[in-house]
Amino acid sequence: NAYLTPNGTRGFAPHWDDVDVWVVQLEGAKKWSVHAPAEVHPRESSGNLPAEGLPPKVLELTLLPGDLLYLPRGWIHYAQAADGELPNAPALGGVSRAPANGRQGSLHVTLSTARKETWADFAEGLLAGALNEAAASDEVWRT
Repeated sequence: NAYLTPNGTRGFAPHWDDVDVWVVQLEGAKKWSVHAPAEVHPRESSGNLPAEGLPPKVLELTLLPGDLLYLPRGWIHYAQAADGELPNAPALGGVSRAPANGRQGSLHVTLSTARKETWADFAEGLLAGALNEAAASDEVWRT
């Protein structure tokens, strides 16, 4: 997924994902806040969470182009495009890539891994397969 965030605005509300997430910052800067998990190894994403009452914040950092952030499944996070000038804005061929006014939005992509790869998911697949096979081969399972 790709996320373009206008300068000074926030993306999603605080939430956790049901997958491991790798964030790659491509353009601009984005300030990330990461909180401890409210639920250990959740099997579903949380939806939007209220900012009040979140578990303790464990990390706050600003990603710049080329930076990578790993968010394990269940860790609460949210981000905001950094406002104002970019620290150490990278230059391409000696020309600054930042807009003339020093302000720009933020672009990052996320790569997700480990979706539905828990022991419970494995067992569900085995049981479903076994029940389907039993129903196909024995009429008792179909009555």
